[in-house]
Amino acid sequence: MPDTTHLDERVARHARSYQCRCGNRIFFRNTLCLECKSQLGYLPDEARVTALDPGNEPGTWRVRGRDDVLKFCANRDSPAICNWVTDARKSDGHCIACRLNRTIPNLDDADNVRYWAKIETAKRRLVSQLLALGLPVKSKVD
Repeated sequence: MPDTTHLDERVARHARSYQCRCGNRIFFRNTLCLECKSQLGYLPDEARVTALDPGNEPGTWRVRGRDDVLKFCANRDSPAICNWVTDARKSDGHCIACRLNRTIPNLDDADNVRYWAKIETAKRRLVSQLLALGLPVKSKVD
């Protein structure tokens, strides 16, 4: 029987339920801890949602135990409500999942706004699963 230890560890690490530093249960789509009011971000390289601390520069964030400076995906305040973070010094503003977008719908239509939000949520789940399995995710736009 093949050794599935590493795959099992990646799948377990990729659970959709996480714990905030305050102990409150948080989930994959959350952007704010309802208990301690911490801003939350999804770290695609660690496959987890975590509480963020403000960085030294405006619009930047830090995670305890990491040295890198992060920023929110450019789609955080859009109808897509992306909660992923990117490296503040290397990123063009969009996370690895949102960089896959070539075209977005006309957001003047309320139905398009609602549908796009649902599509983006599903896409982020898929991309996070692909990354957790160690599969490449490449944009044809970049």
